[in-house]
Amino acid sequence: LQAKGNDAGVLQFYDAALASRLDGKTRESVLLAKTSLLLKQRKYDLARETAEQALRIDSKNYKTLLNLGVIEIYSLGGNKYNAEVYSKAEQYLKRAVELNPYAADVHFFLGITYEAMGLKKEANDLYQKGLNLVDADRALIPSVKNVIKQSLNDGYKRTLTSNNSKSSGKLLEVA
Repeated sequence: LQAKGNDAGVLQFYDAALASRLDGKTRESVLLAKTSLLLKQRKYDLARETAEQALRIDSKNYKTLLNLGVIEIYSLGGNKYNAEVYSKAEQYLKRAVELNPYAADVHFFLGITYEAMGLKKEANDLYQKGLNLVDADRALIPSVKNVIKQSLNDGYKRTLTSNNSKSSGKLLEVA
């Protein structure tokens, strides 16, 4: 489900739809769409609340679990380690992988979580698994490249900062 228009109008549309009598699957779809929009707007608390409503409808929807994991990661800004938050993200994302082991994006976000937790080998294994899945599904390549590019660039920035490098600060390029 995807509504068109400005974000405020789309949120109003979703809220009006949720106020009406919807069957469970339709309500879940609207909640997932609203979660995605709130995540895009960086309204993490509202996105979390909305995703948790969707999870109460269907606890086996890997997309809802993926969104909850992503919300946990992004709510920190990806810059500081918080064991409780990353542990929560890990729980959501591991469950999402169990439910859909062929979803490349879930592997990438779980890899990002493990990388933040200092589990570099596990992170690299998940990135590789995600890349292998992308090779099987070419339609995902543009969005996955953006995730990898951002992760690599963020890691490169952290490395430069932590090493106090006098490098130009030029970011890695992912083709």
